[in-house]
Amino acid sequence: MLKRIVAVFLGDGFSKAINISVSLYLISFLAIDQYAYFTVVFTSIMMGYQVACGLIERLYIADHSNFIVNAQQKRLLIALPIGSVLFVYAVTVLEYKAGFYFLAGYSVFICFQMSRIEAQKNEEFKRFIGMDILKNCIWASLTAVLVLVGAQLADYFLIVLIFSTWVIVLCANHSPRSVAIKRSESNLGEVAGSINYLVMRADIVLYSVLAGCMPYIALVLVSFMGSASNVAVYGVAMRYQALFSMAVYAINVVLLPRMASGGTEEVRYIISAFYKKLPYALLASIIAVAIVWYVMPFLGAEKYSGARLTFLLFAGCSLCSLISAPASTFLLALGQYRSMLKSICLGLLTIIMTLPVMLFFSKLYGVAWACAFGYLCSAGALILHMKRTAHENFDH
Repeated sequence: MLKRIVAVFLGDGFSKAINISVSLYLISFLAIDQYAYFTVVFTSIMMGYQVACGLIERLYIADHSNFIVNAQQKRLLIALPIGSVLFVYAVTVLEYKAGFYFLAGYSVFICFQMSRIEAQKNEEFKRFIGMDILKNCIWASLTAVLVLVGAQLADYFLIVLIFSTWVIVLCANHSPRSVAIKRSESNLGEVAGSINYLVMRADIVLYSVLAGCMPYIALVLVSFMGSASNVAVYGVAMRYQALFSMAVYAINVVLLPRMASGGTEEVRYIISAFYKKLPYALLASIIAVAIVWYVMPFLGAEKYSGARLTFLLFAGCSLCSLISAPASTFLLALGQYRSMLKSICLGLLTIIMTLPVMLFFSKLYGVAWACAFGYLCSAGALILHMKRTAHENFDH
């Protein structure tokens, strides 16, 4: 298991390194207003597909036998409302053109992630990582071409990102497995059954939506309350934070299918093995945070005043997620959706309650501080729920 986590971490790390390299160049290359524009559209796409696919992933893996019945209708019922809300957000904050970029990116990233979820379910981690690496390689190559020809508008870099993802999706669709997963015949009875399926699982639906929004809530709040420069600062900090979120991502990718299919003793062993290694993971993460904080001015962040402290606050959020990742996966594997929902709601409530106070002290950092407190409370609640559930299931 540990080898698989390391393999996914390294593979995802290589893919993220390509992605981050492009992002770092855009941070230094684009004007602040253009990077703010890129940040809002890019964040809308990432938040949308991660919220929708996060829910689909949880249901597809943890409730596979029920979810695959009329799976296409369930996917559409999940993806369409989320996409509609974020389309309105992009248009409200920016313009209609940004909304169209969002729709194009959102739809292709949904298709892209569906193929990866299937690979994760089958524990085909080479295929899982390979698709992401190829996508980012194509995006990096096309970005280099744009730089060479002197393109300086955010629109062009969004277009090549969307195009790069479409290339991988079209190639993946030639796979028999990819075609099989999408085959479906629709009628009103099946749609009604799919709606009832999601309503009956309201706890996991709400948890997945809220948990998917959490990493982006800071930027969404700033985009409504702050200037373009503040949006750009938060966008820069989030791109550096992505270096650490991949550790949590790797853990969830490997642990979720294993816990969902494992017995009581195996789940107990997985949790115990991870937390024995946790101090080393935290130490490595803290050292990495310090290194990135030190080199940020040399990597294009110097023109974004406040980006370094904002990054530190976001990195704290990632550390909270790292600590609580096995707890949330454990609760999911045992179907403790209500406990997960309570934990995430506690985090969001903390953000709402602390936000006015934090903004009073700092207009720039207030949102980031509120989110850090929210992540801390949510992580603590998840761990407490895990301990209580483990005691009830394993000790009796």
